[in-house]
Amino acid sequence: MGSATLLYRKLLIYISFFEESIKTYLKSYIKMRFIVNRNLKDPVRIKKAFRDGKMALICLNKATYGDLKSLDKIMELTYGRRGRRKHEFLRPILGTLRRGEATIPGLPRTKYPVISAEFRALIQSQNPDWLLRLESNKSNEDKMLNRKHEANIRWKSFSFIYRKIFAPLPLKEIEKLEQFSRGEKIGLTSSLFRKQRLPMPRFTDAHYITPRFRRRIYQRLLMKCPKLVYDINHGWTVEWSKEASFKNTRANLIHKDMFSYKQI
Repeated sequence: MGSATLLYRKLLIYISFFEESIKTYLKSYIKMRFIVNRNLKDPVRIKKAFRDGKMALICLNKATYGDLKSLDKIMELTYGRRGRRKHEFLRPILGTLRRGEATIPGLPRTKYPVISAEFRALIQSQNPDWLLRLESNKSNEDKMLNRKHEANIRWKSFSFIYRKIFAPLPLKEIEKLEQFSRGEKIGLTSSLFRKQRLPMPRFTDAHYITPRFRRRIYQRLLMKCPKLVYDINHGWTVEWSKEASFKNTRANLIHKDMFSYKQI
């Protein structure tokens, strides 16, 4: 399987390819995973941990060659479009989720999810059809079995929306991404790795990491970063960065695919 120390060092070398925010997040995440896994005794779990680490190294290596999918994954993890930080960004606006009353007295599982105004604004800005799915009531309230079924449907709908939705990003982080997207700050770097990086992995969608390419990567990311804004007259609304790459055909295809409806 190899040495955990060697794998750890290689991962740390590769994260220096990225700008400071990504380096900080990845270093913290990698360190946490190695601490969690260092006391593993089960051979199967040890093997899986090594496999995950090697897959992460391949992903980082692909990113240094300008592979779009790998770059997107790494940046989405860092800026909370997926993974742990996404949960951290969504948790404060989901405080009302389980505060509803049971539709059948004495059966807590028949509570419907209660959506906060902030989360509702996020849904409406990304796919209003999800809201209809979440709040439609097709059950016969006179029948106890149907009310249980309706609650299950709504919670499944919520789980689907939670997986798909883009969490709000704090204003400071959006402003930093906008600076990168305009080329006002140096984001990804490429020259440091030409001599020491591993050979290009198979199935790598390689691109020259030019200043224009770097800007485009951040524009693609901004397209997935809503900003929650409170207005006295209109309540909670969502704004999108003007730097987001909505005119990029390839990015638009990805955007639409992420919002497409699938059977829950």
